[in-house]
Amino acid sequence: MRFCAYSFLSFISISTLSPLFSQSGPNLINNGNFESGKTGFSSGYYYTSNNTTEGEYYIGQHPDNWYHLHYPCRDHSSGYGLMLLVNGSPQEDAAIWETKTVVKPGTLYIFSFWLTSISKPNPAELAVYINGRQAGPIIRGNSYTCKWTKYTLSWYAENNYTAVITIRNKNIIAYGNDFAIDDIFFGRSDSQPEPPDCSGKIPARFEYSISACNKVSFKLSAKKPKNLQRIHWDFGDGSSSEKTAPAHLFSRYGQFTVKAIVSSKPRCTDTFSRTITIRPLKTGFSFTEQGQPGKLVFAADHNSALYS
Repeated sequence: MRFCAYSFLSFISISTLSPLFSQSGPNLINNGNFESGKTGFSSGYYYTSNNTTEGEYYIGQHPDNWYHLHYPCRDHSSGYGLMLLVNGSPQEDAAIWETKTVVKPGTLYIFSFWLTSISKPNPAELAVYINGRQAGPIIRGNSYTCKWTKYTLSWYAENNYTAVITIRNKNIIAYGNDFAIDDIFFGRSDSQPEPPDCSGKIPARFEYSISACNKVSFKLSAKKPKNLQRIHWDFGDGSSSEKTAPAHLFSRYGQFTVKAIVSSKPRCTDTFSRTITIRPLKTGFSFTEQGQPGKLVFAADHNSALYS
């Protein structure tokens, strides 16, 4: 957070890009170099041009103008452009930067960005999440101020059509924990894995049964499927499940398109959909005369539903 500043600059760049994967255009990140200001992303931090406390960010040229004791670093792109300036939040997992983009299933992507500290104590510890899951290890910055370092990870879009990318700071120490990010890239890798042999993939076809209370049980038609990796059920009413054989209670009547997406090794997926009709339940009752004349005994029939 706060520290003593020195009046020198350093523009050393170190790339940690793996030799196995290299990035190729186009960049799917809108405004990845921040030259368009505060556009193309969202943040859980508070945007301000005058840094006074933790959990704040700004798009600017001069960290030392944002707060007078920050180091006078310059952006990675040209030394004269804009960058994302951050004062790390003590709130765990607060989103620093987040955006969403379209991806192609079965494609390998590269995500990279440049990072530097703008204060010495307690460098950033960043985690990248894609669709809610951490992608790659924790990225630990260093205390060398104004020294840009590139960090890169790969992500395979197995059966995804969109990618929500989030950068979070795992360092919740208030003292220090100030940094800058620049030149964020997300794009298709020029090194793609060989297409898998999916001749033996698990089919997603499923069966279902409906109880008298509109509770629907689902299971795959395949008997004891091997190499099962993951099942995603979309019930068509805004609900979903990752269970192998889920039971779902529909809260309203109507037609619902239920979809199953089955992932099996190696990197194979199959999708199957069925339309299920949920109709109002019907009931009735019977009565008998018992004992003295005029005394009736009523009995409710079991609920029964007609489904097709």
